[in-house]
Amino acid sequence: MFTYLPHKDSLKDYLTVEENLLNWLELIGSKIQKEKFFNHLKFFKLNDLRNNLIGNLSQGQRKKVSLTKLLLTKCNLWILDEPFNSLDVDSIKKTKKMICSHKANGGSVILASHINLNIEGSKRMFIKSPKQKISNKIANFDTWDNIK
Repeated sequence: MFTYLPHKDSLKDYLTVEENLLNWLELIGSKIQKEKFFNHLKFFKLNDLRNNLIGNLSQGQRKKVSLTKLLLTKCNLWILDEPFNSLDVDSIKKTKKMICSHKANGGSVILASHINLNIEGSKRMFIKSPKQKISNKIANFDTWDNIK
């Protein structure tokens, strides 16, 4: 079983933050205590936005709602397409923390990103089109110094 979060969020503009996340829980067949649900909203500081329509949120806020789905999901494999797009520096750090915690708990993450992460034991793969002049290689993640 895996959870996939695409580049473009799959949130419903006409529903609130809370309604979108509750629909996610229903979709994946999961139940959660209200207190735990609201604690997950706190991770990205979404508590004050929980009754706001998704259509009224910024792209960064929408991304945080999408990433909160990962906190609500008990799944070993996360597949993430550009999870850092539209996020502020603090939210990028929190997302990295979330990924590291998932990895520390035995989970795996496959992600596409333009941001270099420095996560111990991780690998980076470059995939090129036939017209590009860079070579394919697999290497340890470089640095994340500008965001630490």
